[in-house]
Amino acid sequence: MKRLALLTAFLLTGCGTAPPRPAGPPPISNSLAVRAQAPGRLVLTDNSPWQVQPAGQSASLRWRPGEPIAVVRSGHPAWPFLLTSRRAHTSALARPFPRF
Repeated sequence: MKRLALLTAFLLTGCGTAPPRPAGPPPISNSLAVRAQAPGRLVLTDNSPWQVQPAGQSASLRWRPGEPIAVVRSGHPAWPFLLTSRRAHTSALARPFPRF
């Protein structure tokens, strides 16, 4: 019983001392917006075309022209960027796309 009490006290004291989580990678660009859109594809205001990962297409389909977008590196090997709507706070993994 005493061991259980010591273990519980040890675990509880460690709960409040977790290091703060980093806020994420700095944005590559925070000043872009959606210029054009097609299912699974976006063009941003710098004329860069993007292919959106299928799992993120439902979020990106709600983004309208003028929607402000932040672009950060995702660390994912196939979808190396994360596009995030700064207005709706929704995200989608993406990769540069040749043109459409």
